[in-house]
Amino acid sequence: MVRLRKDDFDIRDAERALLAVSIKDSLHLPYNLTPEYFIDPEHADIARALVTLKERNTRPDEITVSTVLREFKTGIDVNRINLLVSDYEFRTLNPEWTESIISEYHRRKCFKVIEAIIEQLSNPSADISVIVNEYAQRLKTCIGSFKSGPELIDKDLLLNFNKDADEECLLGNRWLCKGGSLLISGQSGIGKSSLAIQFAASCATGRDFFGIKMVRPLKTLVIQAENDLGDLSEQIKGVISGLKLNDTEHSNFMKNLEIVTDYESMGSKFLDILRRLIDEHKPDIVFIDPLFSFAGFDLSNQELTSSFLRQGLLPIQKQYGVIIVAVHHTTKPKNEYTRSEQSNFMDRAYTSYGSAEFVNYFRDTMTLSRKSESKDTYELGLTKRRKRSGMKDHQGEPSDAIILKHSSDSSLIFWEYPSTASDTKKGAQNIF
Repeated sequence: MVRLRKDDFDIRDAERALLAVSIKDSLHLPYNLTPEYFIDPEHADIARALVTLKERNTRPDEITVSTVLREFKTGIDVNRINLLVSDYEFRTLNPEWTESIISEYHRRKCFKVIEAIIEQLSNPSADISVIVNEYAQRLKTCIGSFKSGPELIDKDLLLNFNKDADEECLLGNRWLCKGGSLLISGQSGIGKSSLAIQFAASCATGRDFFGIKMVRPLKTLVIQAENDLGDLSEQIKGVISGLKLNDTEHSNFMKNLEIVTDYESMGSKFLDILRRLIDEHKPDIVFIDPLFSFAGFDLSNQELTSSFLRQGLLPIQKQYGVIIVAVHHTTKPKNEYTRSEQSNFMDRAYTSYGSAEFVNYFRDTMTLSRKSESKDTYELGLTKRRKRSGMKDHQGEPSDAIILKHSSDSSLIFWEYPSTASDTKKGAQNIF
């Protein structure tokens, strides 16, 4: 049996110090740290109290933390919290504490995977290839999680990299790779959710999404707070009918697509839920719809937005090699529209509500907009990495922005190309 190394005391010390200084200085728990990372059960309870206070927009201190712990019926009273804080009265927060706690958490996960492998191999009739395939990605995740901070890149790897054989690529021509991200942005009520569901279904089946190719059928997870059961049912049935799935595609759809509804989780709690769902379902790509519902703060605040994206989502993307697709709202559309090359492409990336950090963070932005000259036609456009996507227009030609419309069958919720040249002409005016 594999045993953990005997330095739990050092980790418990780091946990204790981080919690004490956080309470002393009224600091919330770092975004990339969740209660499950703490090895000491009492420390995990205190961390859970810090997370709860953050969700309540309440600054932690000895009184507020003790109050929440009393609500949790943990048995940790105010005297114990006072003692904890007094032991670190003259200390300041050290980022190495967080790094050590996270590293040890993933080390423990790695040991558990190794123990499971050993147990499987103890069976003489076990199929070794099945065991390797089952646990390889889980081990890779654990190993990758130890890497943090600056990483020196080997120049030989740069010079010998073969872009045509990149195993990290999942969509397009290295358009979206493992650990990448995409923002789907559009006006309220325009149909972003149905577009996202159709995109997710295409990923799950391996079917092209308006020319954008998947390297294979992808394990796909949708986390949504926008639609009730009836809305989702209509969207799913519309997509299945509209795509006209064959038997293999339908089987992939049923096997690879998971949809989760969560109306409550925000901020650090959502990040914790996201990790757990990824651990459970092992997706290649995750759709978050809408971003507003899960952020839990004013998205126009650049500091909070940067922290949520770069300290919250990014570590999850890199650790699990998962692509994050976030659905988001645009600002109120302008009254005047231009058609300059810049407006057609890069300017549209800045139409999302909130901080400009969205443009910097997401690898690409997909914008959905109603055409100014028609209520029946819409434009789907890409920005930064548009040439790599492989998106095609209704004539099958590569395009950075394509014209779409809702299904001709009014009983179906489904996006499709215009059926006539006149439909396409209606959409000539770009609203950006």
